[in-house]
Amino acid sequence: MANNVEVAAKITNLIQEEENDVVIILKIDKQIEELINYRKISFDLIWWDDLGLKVPNQAIVKSQDLDYVVRNRAGYLSKILVKVKKQGEKYSIIEAYSTEELTKLGFSNEEIAKYKKITLYDEILLKPNLNE
Repeated sequence: MANNVEVAAKITNLIQEEENDVVIILKIDKQIEELINYRKISFDLIWWDDLGLKVPNQAIVKSQDLDYVVRNRAGYLSKILVKVKKQGEKYSIIEAYSTEELTKLGFSNEEIAKYKKITLYDEILLKPNLNE
């Protein structure tokens, strides 16, 4: 669309035509009048979206069924527990756990008080080794 509006759509059908060609049929309920005014239109499809911090999958390590990143602040490394909300081939969307979620995971009040959160401009390591 000329105005670059983000419009939600529902995939109603996927048709495998040839080896690498797929036809995707989308159902769109909004901005239809604008769409029919153009002879040719282009789409940028967003397969999923979620709010959080985008990090490379190589930065996430698992330990005891929990996900961590290693943060580097002025040379001091900290293992930070994170919640992976969505994961793609190369990147994941992560966020910090809430107090309620940490309680449900079995953390004590003392552990929750010491819980370090990941923030927007934190520097994280790729392929961290939790044993170091």
